[in-house]
Amino acid sequence: MSIQFHCPSCDKLLTTSDDKAGARAKCPGCSEYVTVPAAAGPAREPMAAEPPVVAPPRSAPVRSGASSEGGASSSDGERKPCPMCGESILALATKCRYCGEVLTDVVEAGEGEFDPTPVAVGEIFNPSWEIFKDNIGMGVGISLLAGLLPALLCGLPILILAILVDERAIPEELFFVTMVPLVLVGMVLGLFLTLGQTRAFLQMARGQPVQISDLFKGGRYMLPALGASLVFGLMYLFGLAMCYIPGIFVLLIFWPFLHLIVDEQAGAMESLSKARAMTTGNLGTTFILGLIAYGVILVGEMACFVGVLFALPLVSLMFAVAYLKMSGQRTVKG
Repeated sequence: MSIQFHCPSCDKLLTTSDDKAGARAKCPGCSEYVTVPAAAGPAREPMAAEPPVVAPPRSAPVRSGASSEGGASSSDGERKPCPMCGESILALATKCRYCGEVLTDVVEAGEGEFDPTPVAVGEIFNPSWEIFKDNIGMGVGISLLAGLLPALLCGLPILILAILVDERAIPEELFFVTMVPLVLVGMVLGLFLTLGQTRAFLQMARGQPVQISDLFKGGRYMLPALGASLVFGLMYLFGLAMCYIPGIFVLLIFWPFLHLIVDEQAGAMESLSKARAMTTGNLGTTFILGLIAYGVILVGEMACFVGVLFALPLVSLMFAVAYLKMSGQRTVKG
């Protein structure tokens, strides 16, 4: 017997065995966590032109000895359905031999898959470049919107008010009273879009489908992100006040905290704690990666600033890949 149900986020029809009732997994269509319901009669018909998708069961992350369904075999013979075609494949397979789908680990956050791992720079930059070439349009679009929206909705009104004050069209008091809430709204909006952007680039790094609408799906992470950002910001400012060097170390140690909030659904302090565990063995790699990111953006600025449109999404993707690698997870390019 099997259970059929629709993902509450993207409406894809998912199918899994009835023994998975109550289990949680990521939807292969939109990557949102879904809970498999108990069997309760026939499911409604799938949407037009949308073939049924088999919901993948939870499995342990694939490590170096994983099978690719082409000769190697699972030690215990366990099998799972391919999330794309539904054929039975080895539980540790990294590629379906029936439809050719490259498989992404589907595991629930906070259940043992977090595995801090030392990583070399080449293991990050090379796959980042390959993934970027395959997703250049979507990457540029998401980064452009994430930067433009706060500027247009909050920055532009502040600029207009400043011009009006300069022309003595409005009093300075009105400018400051209006500017403060606009700045606060801009900061909150910027964080909201950053969370959506982080989510989108993680999906991209995993080879999962990405849409522009993913940029606006960061609301569920806002509370822990606000708390963690406040603590991180205070530590960073204190570090800068201590002759800059401690501030640099704060960046090197805690930079993945937003990735952890999005990917692991970690709490505010938990995200900072896990970020430190991830970067402890990767401080040198993170430092070099930061220099590469700075160089990429600098080259983009030298190209009449047009290159920045391509530099920023590449840098965002690099750090998404770095997060996955340093936390012991796979990317679509290895």
